[in-house]
Amino acid sequence: MQSVTNPDAWRRDVLDCKGTEQWNRRLAVQYELGRSATDPEKQPVRRTTRFTPSLLTAAIIAAMCAVPALAQDTTAAKAWANAAIGYGSAHFSCDTCQATHHVDGWDVIVAVGAIPTRHLRLGIMLNIWDHTLSDGERLRETTTASAWLYYYPLARRTFFVEGGIGLSDYRFLKGLQKSIFFENADTTYAKGTGMGGTLGAGWDIYIGHSGHFALSPRVAYVHGFPRTLHSPDGAIVARRWTQDEISADLVFVVN
Repeated sequence: MQSVTNPDAWRRDVLDCKGTEQWNRRLAVQYELGRSATDPEKQPVRRTTRFTPSLLTAAIIAAMCAVPALAQDTTAAKAWANAAIGYGSAHFSCDTCQATHHVDGWDVIVAVGAIPTRHLRLGIMLNIWDHTLSDGERLRETTTASAWLYYYPLARRTFFVEGGIGLSDYRFLKGLQKSIFFENADTTYAKGTGMGGTLGAGWDIYIGHSGHFALSPRVAYVHGFPRTLHSPDGAIVARRWTQDEISADLVFVVN
């Protein structure tokens, strides 16, 4: 890497690099992380194609193990499941990032669990938020897989508060193709995994008189605790990366 004490040499390298695929990738990742594209301290990100196990697979396996275990706690326990879609507004920051505005994206949730008491639900939840950039190919994605708790403080069991903690994964990539067991991205610019926590509240609106189905509007706050982002070759892209999201969703519940 050219030393910053030789600005003329660095300027020549920049001019020689412009117009190449490497330069375009450097511009893309540093712009999206809120950095200066001419900062010599930042490494270019190499193109890569790799398969990684899907967090959805991990969530399904964990749910299959968790629900029977929860049901053994009481003979009266019942199962529940829900799916949701909504809007999420996210903000990202790191030690070397410039200030950024909020980023809008789709919020998708799937969850399963058991009902050990009238006022308590336990389970596991998978929350995926993504934002597609204007080129239609690159996207930011956060995936959070959490142990989950719903608590209904009122006798009628309509209003609830919820929360969970688990693993949170952030990726900035291009050309994502998903399947149940694997995910394949044409190019991964940066990724990092850390802990994530969620707090929320909502209201169950029951459909019919059986009590088995409900629509539940809810709002939630999701925080991704600091982690380091790496490029596929292991180079550090950002330190102390955090993510904050406020989401509003409509949940379909089956009891």
